[in-house]
Amino acid sequence: MKKLLQSLFVFLLIASSAMAQNRTVSGTVTSKEDGLPLPGVSVKASGTGTVTQTNVDGKYTLSVPASTKTIEFSYIGYSKQTLSIAGVINVALVADSKSLQDVVVTAYGTVKRQNFTGTAATVGNTQIKDQLVSSIGNVLQGQASGVIAVNSTGQPGANPTIRVRGIASANASADPLIVLDGAIFGGNLNNINPNDIESITIGKDATSTSLYGSRAAAGVLFITSKSGNGKPKVDLSINSGFSNRAVKDYEYLGSQGLYEATWEGLRNQALITPTLVTSSGSTSAADYASKTVVPTLVYNPYNIAQPIGQDGKLVSGANALWNQDWADALLRTGKRTDINGSVSGASDKTRYYIGGGYLTDEGLANESKFKRYSGRVKLDNQMTNWLKVGANVSGSFSTQNYPNQAGSGYSNVISWIRTVSSIYPEYILAPTTGQPILDANGNKQYDFGNNGPLLRPVLRPGNPAATTSMNPTTYDRYLTSLNGYAEAKVIDGLTIRSQYALDYYQYAFDQYYNPFVGDGAAYGGRSEKYREATITQTLTNTATYDKTFGVHHVNLLGGWEVYKYKDNYTDAEARGFTFPGTTELSYGATPYTASSNTYLNRQTSFFGRASYDYKDKYHVTGSVRGDGNSRFAENVRWATFYSVGASWNINREVFLSDVKAINDLKLRASYGTTGNQALLNSSGGQNYFPYLGVYTGGANIAGYSGSYILSAANDVLTWEKQTDLDLGIDYSILNNRISGSFTYFNKKSKGLLFNRPLAPSSGLNGVNDNIGQLSNKGIEIELTTKNFAGKDFQWSTSINFTHIRNKITALPQPTITGSNFSQLSVGESLYNFYLRDYAGVDPTDGRPMWYLDQTDANGNVTQTTTKTYSAATRYYKGTALPNATGGINNTFSYKNFDLNVLASFSFGGKIYDSDYAGLMHAAIGTNPGYNWSVDILNRWQSASNPGDGVTPRLTGTTDDQSTSASTRFLYDASYGRIRNITLGYRFPQRWLEKIKFANARIFADYQNPFTIFGRKGLDPEQGIAGVTNNTSVVYKTLSFGINFGF
Repeated sequence: MKKLLQSLFVFLLIASSAMAQNRTVSGTVTSKEDGLPLPGVSVKASGTGTVTQTNVDGKYTLSVPASTKTIEFSYIGYSKQTLSIAGVINVALVADSKSLQDVVVTAYGTVKRQNFTGTAATVGNTQIKDQLVSSIGNVLQGQASGVIAVNSTGQPGANPTIRVRGIASANASADPLIVLDGAIFGGNLNNINPNDIESITIGKDATSTSLYGSRAAAGVLFITSKSGNGKPKVDLSINSGFSNRAVKDYEYLGSQGLYEATWEGLRNQALITPTLVTSSGSTSAADYASKTVVPTLVYNPYNIAQPIGQDGKLVSGANALWNQDWADALLRTGKRTDINGSVSGASDKTRYYIGGGYLTDEGLANESKFKRYSGRVKLDNQMTNWLKVGANVSGSFSTQNYPNQAGSGYSNVISWIRTVSSIYPEYILAPTTGQPILDANGNKQYDFGNNGPLLRPVLRPGNPAATTSMNPTTYDRYLTSLNGYAEAKVIDGLTIRSQYALDYYQYAFDQYYNPFVGDGAAYGGRSEKYREATITQTLTNTATYDKTFGVHHVNLLGGWEVYKYKDNYTDAEARGFTFPGTTELSYGATPYTASSNTYLNRQTSFFGRASYDYKDKYHVTGSVRGDGNSRFAENVRWATFYSVGASWNINREVFLSDVKAINDLKLRASYGTTGNQALLNSSGGQNYFPYLGVYTGGANIAGYSGSYILSAANDVLTWEKQTDLDLGIDYSILNNRISGSFTYFNKKSKGLLFNRPLAPSSGLNGVNDNIGQLSNKGIEIELTTKNFAGKDFQWSTSINFTHIRNKITALPQPTITGSNFSQLSVGESLYNFYLRDYAGVDPTDGRPMWYLDQTDANGNVTQTTTKTYSAATRYYKGTALPNATGGINNTFSYKNFDLNVLASFSFGGKIYDSDYAGLMHAAIGTNPGYNWSVDILNRWQSASNPGDGVTPRLTGTTDDQSTSASTRFLYDASYGRIRNITLGYRFPQRWLEKIKFANARIFADYQNPFTIFGRKGLDPEQGIAGVTNNTSVVYKTLSFGINFGF
């Protein structure tokens, strides 16, 4: 007993001594942005293994050795802070989505960025929240290297074209795969409310994408929705704004210029064809032109019957009775309102987020609008110490009024403004007074060009000021999503997870053209109704083993996935409507078309990944996936994809341990394969059975019903394949004041889908086959600097830069000739321009000229000029793809004020302005009354007045083809655009406590306020192909709003 008491006494002495050598540190950790507590923050005694986490209130208590001098605070999405020890340490962490301490969302899980062997870019919530966009895809503009997001229309709610590291295919889809909360997304991007999104991670190399195998060749967008954290809180945001054109429109000639230029064209035609003078009883070409200018244009806005004299000028005393501004009649200032609310929080076992939103966004064209209602409920519950379950349920309904905004139809308001000149009025006017002619009820009457005293020579009958509301085009989209999982910890380190996701997507397209005027007049009116419903189901079962053995860390993943996609659609059109506004098909006298189809696509996959790291210093990762897909014949249905990657955290080596300036330094390399199963049909839609021969039904052959073959079968056709080499370096220096990365990549795509020609005796043009190859290689640079980090003022800058070289390396034949614009050739890029080279104007006669290569008997080539367009030589004149793209983001904060300025840029590439070409037409007889650009004033008028040497003569009916496709209308596409400016003010916490608010912030936001571009009237964002088509332009929006929570 005595020995026992002595032993107990010695133990108590040792324990007391140990306790005397420790001390207790406590405090609270909050977010500097909104002052809210942060649960789950890692609090570690520097240089030891002693660590704890903050509780739900952001509070912590940590017992640390007496020798410990500092405490480290780290939290995902926030900059790490190290502070000296005191009794109470309260810290406000600063959000920093680019910190190397972040985790990276990758295929079927996450990984610490410092352990990541691949390449991925993350756009976090701090970057998303200031982007007031209707489609989540638009937040990527200028935010990440290797990614371009290009708008080809200003229609609100339209999704941008997104490309990751170049163009991955020539004839299959080049869109990246969308993965939402771990499941393949089966809806439309504009169904997703950006306010619900926490982050978007762009997987770019094989390590980050190859586990999605046959779907990942074009990259993967991992979208993560918000989850609950901390105390229960309610957040509300309201903003409203106004929209206008981001760039000014072309400058048009006006009524006087139109009349004088038309006179000159008629005069020149009379000089070319002298019989016009004698047959009309005129005394000269000038006299002929003066007499015929009004009959040619039909509408005379002047108070004089013959307003143009024989000198080609407006006669004295001629005054315009009207001057129509079509832009004012057809466009408007758009209004935008976005309201969002959420309730979120977390307890020890449950996290929850409930959010809802309403958006209405008007386009600039009359009747153009996008409206969305959305809701999301996300729950995670730790049911037991070994079982965790969760569910994520969301719903969205959007409706999009989409008046025609492309092409040259009667209903396209953009085309109308650029085509119909100001002498043609919106309403029927009295020719002698210019006053409206009223109907029996005293109302103005729209002028359709055929219902007044005159017959308009331009786009008759039509008037979109009247018909836009009469001819509705709408897209309605319904999306219901369910994503649930159960996760069980079987033994220490081993987790089994089962996840099921379902997206039910409904799509309704309705288009109606009235029977009397505009695009439907020729058919007696037409109505089309398209209905589509898709069900996307994914079941994923995985087992993950994660274990640390001393200095060794192992992570093993194995999985099995089943994917099922079903698509049903019905499309019908009727024509011959008696009354306007009766849009139902049953009112049409003639059923025109009717079709329906059901598609089913299934895929089964097995996959695995193994990761190993040693001392957090050396990291190796390998993955493999096998996909079997019903798109392809049984003998080629399965394919295997793999990746290997390695990284080395050099800063953890002993030889760098004393270099305090280097915080992180990592070399990484990866190599692997991916595929592209998204082969397309001739209309650009998904082809779910590309290997099968396709026959048409319902054919009428000599009065008998029958069918004939449309495309030949190919039972060895399979997916396109891609290899990806990636080499990079990540760094952070000077106490993390400067951080960034440099990456070289080389993507090689092979087995690309092309049409292989068949013998004419087959009766077919060719058969689809895997015979093309191309590559995308380049560099990516990212740089983030903390320029100033004072107590009251902070300023940081993020820059990203990408250079990509796209190159075709194999084709079915050396050259595939396309339209007047394009041609595919081995050794060159996609979306290139093969054009006749414009040589300017012959100063002696004003005719346009083009360059021509002539070859003599010895094979020598001499370049000369020709005035015959069809004889001119087509040359390679560049590509629509830019040489370099990037973005610059500056973030400032001063006390409670914050300012964010985001800019993007694009260098190189070409753009063909076919809209401007239409404004520079020279043959009056084929386009009487069509609008002109003011640049037509620089035309050739005589040998002594040759103009600018570029703009040729005007004629009547003689078409010199001066506006046919050539380098005359090809321009440098380099531009810079300020994407977003946001200025905010966060109310002091002491004010908010009085009204029981947790946070409140007011802000002003300006989207696309400034554009730097060399061509006036042309918006540089015209889609990937770089050819204009009278589409609505990107608009700028000034908004004001408030965010608050309690």
